[in-house]
This record gives sequence, structure tokens and C-alpha cells, in this order.
Amino acid sequence: MSKSNLRNNNGYVLLGAVFLTLFLAILLSSSFLRSSVELDSSDLRTASQKAFYAAEAGIEQALFETRRNPDWLPAAAGPVEVQVIDGGTTYSGGYYILEKGALVDIGVNEQAVWVKSTGSNAAIDGSGNIVDERVNKVILARFRVQNPASFLFSTMGDLNVVSGATVEDAILGRDVNFLIDQGLADSDPNKYIEVNDTVNFLRDVTGEESGYVNPDGTPVSTNLIESMTFAGVDVDKFKNQASLTGVIVSAGDTIDLGALSLAGVDIVFAEGDLTVSGNYDHSMIVVADGDIKIMGDVLPDGLADPIPQIGLLAKDNVIIPKSAPSDISIEAFVMADGGADDAAGQFIAEGDITKASERKGSLNFKGAIAVRGDSTDPAINLNIYQNRDYEFNDMLVNNRSIPYLPFIANIISGTWQEVFPPNDGLPNP
Repeated sequence: MSKSNLRNNNGYVLLGAVFLTLFLAILLSSSFLRSSVELDSSDLRTASQKAFYAAEAGIEQALFETRRNPDWLPAAAGPVEVQVIDGGTTYSGGYYILEKGALVDIGVNEQAVWVKSTGSNAAIDGSGNIVDERVNKVILARFRVQNPASFLFSTMGDLNVVSGATVEDAILGRDVNFLIDQGLADSDPNKYIEVNDTVNFLRDVTGEESGYVNPDGTPVSTNLIESMTFAGVDVDKFKNQASLTGVIVSAGDTIDLGALSLAGVDIVFAEGDLTVSGNYDHSMIVVADGDIKIMGDVLPDGLADPIPQIGLLAKDNVIIPKSAPSDISIEAFVMADGGADDAAGQFIAEGDITKASERKGSLNFKGAIAVRGDSTDPAINLNIYQNRDYEFNDMLVNNRSIPYLPFIANIISGTWQEVFPPNDGLPNP
């Protein structure tokens, strides 16, 4: 091979090497660029997920706070960091900022409020500075807020109104049934039922057109309520509060609500069943991680001004035992959650109504009753008392002073939405 041909061949090899190098450089650059784009896209997706979950966490926190106090407003101090715990390691899950509108009336004993939660992927450092913010997500939702003490009776179970009852105010049940004791003579006033306010129901009302219900001919007013949930008794929250500002008593204890030992105490928590009676001279809440048994009158002190209020909240049932007096008066807000397997969440008076020897005289109740109930047994059964007069205490709504009373708050169906653009304000109330 001549030197000229050799030089030409070397030139071709060099040129090929240059092209190969350029090709590999372009290929590597493209790969690096693609990897960088994919990595950036992955980071953006992760940041977007963080921001969305942070916004959801804000809505959940707003629900929690509204259930504790409907007038709660978000702190103006700034963003709230979301802490994520994974296998013992805690890291930032972003932050949220909340806005809350004004409560407005939307129905019978119902209010609504708009809440906006702005979530971000960013972390907050030790100095309170926002770090590496890339994505914001905004969730908007409207809450329905209900006071569990809004009705004279309210239950998620069936509510039976039986001969001898006088109902002065609004009641609520899944199915509300008016039941007449046909064993009583028409001349016996205990055969009749008097209803002077609205019967609210979730599913059905029966027996309201009987001639023994409002015998003067006044028709019973009924109203269908689309949805209702039960506030429940959060024993952990109440026990913690009692450890801070109240008194914790043992299971099986009996307390006199007027005892000097309870002076100024705003919460009593029992670690099981609790028996109560007496006159209370200040507003308070009594919570039992079991049953509450009412052994005698529970009434406000007649000398107290303003008139105090009391809440009796049982994780299981509220019971008037067989050994309670033949005549009894109660002024309270009563709640029974039905947390145990054998507890339906009822307010009941013990005794066999078919036995004349066990029937009692008069029950005078003023306040409100909220019980969970179930599908098999009446949620409220105080029928062992032949005369039962129920009166709603409207101060439980208009000027409630029972501390730590939980409210009902849920997202109204169809209102939860992600907002675009994210800087839009709250809708009109």
C-alpha cells in the first residue's frame, strides 16, 4: 500500500472516530437530558402529591377543630407543617394554610361553613422559613355543622314515643314510631300522646295520625332530614382534659354533684361505670368510660345565677336503675355512645312494664337527649314511668355553657373540590 493510500485511510479512520465521538456525545447528552427531565418530572410529581396531601390534612384538621368548637378560627400565625412518620423517622410532608368563612343557617338546627386549605410541598426549617417550594394545591369544602343538643331527642336508631308521653319540642330519629297502649281505657289520660313540635326523621314516621296522638285534632308536624351523624364520646380526649382541669374517679364510684370536692371542677371522668345524683351549682360535664347510672334527681341549684348546665356523657348507656325513686327529675344534656359490644347507646329506665309492681310514677326531664341507638332496641325507653314530661332546654343552643361538648361536623356531599386557579377566595357563605 502506498503512503498516499495509507494517509487517506488514516484520515478516514480519524474522521470516523470524530463522527463516532460526536454521535456518542450527542447520545450521552440526550440520555443525560432525558434522565434530568425524568428526574425533574418525578420530583414535580412527588412535590405535587405532597402539596395535595398537605391540603387534605388541612381539611381534616379543620373538621376536627370544628367538631370541638364550631366558632374555631385558624391561627393567623402562618403555615402549619405536616409531620410524616415512617418507621420511626419523622420528616416534613409539606405545610398547609387554612381559611374559614362565616357560619350560616341552612336548615333546622343546621349551619354550614366554607373552608379552604392551601397545601404546599415545601418544608419549614428551624427558623420558620419556607424551603424548596415548588407546588401549591388548594382544596375547598363546605362543612355541615350540627349541635348534638339541638333536639329534645335525637338518635341514629329508632325512636318510639309511647302512651303517656308529652313532647314539647323537636325530636329526631331514624324511624319515629308512635305507639299506643291499647290495654289502657280511653278515659285514662296515660293512654294519650301529646306532641307540640316538629317530628324530624331520617327514614319514616308511623302512628302519628292516630286519634290518640294529639286528641285535640292538631296534626303532628313532620320533617325529613337528609343526613345526620353522631358526635360520639371520645374517652381519650375527655380523660386527658380531666387530667388537666378536672377530676378522674374510679370505675363503680358514686358522686354527689353538689359535693364540695367538685367545687369549680368543670369535668369529671370515670374510668368505667359511674353513679350520679344531686344538685349542681356550676356548669360541668361528666363522662364515663362505661355506663352512667342516675340514682336520683339531677337538678341545677336553685340559688345559682346564671342557671348552670350539665352534660352526662356515657361511652355505653345512660341508665335509671330499678332502685331509683318512683318519681324523678332530671335537667341535663344526656348522651349515650354505645361503644361496647353489648351497649347500643341507649337512655333507659330499668324495670318490667308488664308488672304493675315495677311501674313507677313521674319522670320530669328538661334538657336534651342524644343517643346512638341501634336497629333492634328502642334508643330511648323510659316507659316504666307512667307519666313522662319532656321539655327542651333551649339554652343548650342559645347560650350553652357545658364545657368541652362535642359538635357534629361533616363535609357536605358534592362540595369537596380542588380549586383552579389556587388563589381564588372563599365562595359566598
